[in-house]
Amino acid sequence: GSGVDLQTGMLLDWANGAQALLRCGLTGAGPTRATVVGSEGRVEIAGNFFAPAEFVLHRRGAEPVTYTAREE
Repeated sequence: GSGVDLQTGMLLDWANGAQALLRCGLTGAGPTRATVVGSEGRVEIAGNFFAPAEFVLHRRGAEPVTYTAREE
């Protein structure tokens, strides 16, 4: 082997009961996206999450709202 981890996963716990689940890998041909989930909804960042053009806010009981990045 090359000594490189091809994939990994992490479960983070905080004292207040919050948790985060992170997964990443180098072998898949899947999309480069991110989803952040909270108690009131979630944020989905499609495409290249490290340089997003937009994200969608999904709030509980509300229609999704898309926010587009402005160029400066």
